[in-house]
Amino acid sequence: KSITGANDSDYQTVLITFSKIIPASDNTEIKVKMFNASNSDFGSYSYAGIGRHDSGTTLTKSDGGASVMDLISNIGSDTNEHGVSGQFWIHQPAGATQASFNGQFFGVDSSDNATVMNIAGMCDNDSAAVNGIKVYFGSGNIESGELRMYGLKNA
Repeated sequence: KSITGANDSDYQTVLITFSKIIPASDNTEIKVKMFNASNSDFGSYSYAGIGRHDSGTTLTKSDGGASVMDLISNIGSDTNEHGVSGQFWIHQPAGATQASFNGQFFGVDSSDNATVMNIAGMCDNDSAAVNGIKVYFGSGNIESGELRMYGLKNA
């Protein structure tokens, strides 16, 4: 799923909410890419994340120069699984600078275990405005769920 309209110059920050994004394939990871006004993917991202699995295991994700951001792995698609929900914030999306982002996500994996992940980073070396994001899974399509975008203005 893709959502656009983030590069409106009135918006200082854009919030994109994820509501029970469930994959069609079991045991896959949810991924995010941002794109510019001409719908081209940004070249790369530098990001880091830390989270916790309900078993007590600490989870980390990080990459410099990544072509895509992996948010949470092993998401389940079986009956009664919850997919991924959360918030993704893009700061200064309309600016001609490297946009930064952060997000908080909750997911349920294919073994019905809960995972919480916090992630932050920036678009590397790209001076184009961020127009939107694409959310997808490493394998299969999105079976169900909803993305919503909210633009936040300065007072």
